Amino acid sequence: MKKSNLLLFVAPLALLGSCKFLASQLIDFRDFWPKGLPKATGQLLGEVQSGEWTLSYESGQPLAKGSYKNDRQVGAWVYYYEDGAEKRSGFYDDNGLRSGAWTYTYPDSSPQSKGSYFKDSEEGPWTFYGKDGSVIREGQFDAGKQSGHWSFYYAGGKPRAEGLYYRGSRIGQWQLWSEDGASRLQDFGNKAGV
Repeated sequence: MKKSNLLLFVAPLALLGSCKFLASQLIDFRDFWPKGLPKATGQLLGEVQSGEWTLSYESGQPLAKGSYKNDRQVGAWVYYYEDGAEKRSGFYDDNGLRSGAWTYTYPDSSPQSKGSYFKDSEEGPWTFYGKDGSVIREGQFDAGKQSGHWSFYYAGGKPRAEGLYYRGSRIGQWQLWSEDGASRLQDFGNKAGV
């Protein structure tokens, strides 16, 4: 009787120990679309996404590639259009927030915008491009809001508007141009304390 009671106590402990071992091991994971093509391929540490992952469109083409740590996207990630062209790329910090330089592109692989993030908000200089490749706007961001001097352009690069932003709002005198080159000033007023 004592041996069977001992087995009843030791067996669950052995199973608990093996579960802890399995929870600390990376296991391969695959999820599939209804037609059988891969939807997500990566690794799990227990039930947590870890390591390299590839996410795919229903067509089987890659949607995104990058790493997870503790169920958060970390490090370099690249996202794709369904035809395989790169859509955007950049970095995530250890908290899963966009950080550092990011680049966005149009489906034809021409640049759409580029700039940096800090804690998932646009920060510092950013440049935005039209489909013809010309700059259509450029300026600074501060904590995700337009700040400081900004310039806007028509397709082809002709000036459209130029002035200052403060916490996402236009302020002061702005120089505006029509497509034929005629210019005028517009006053957006000042903010208290600016």
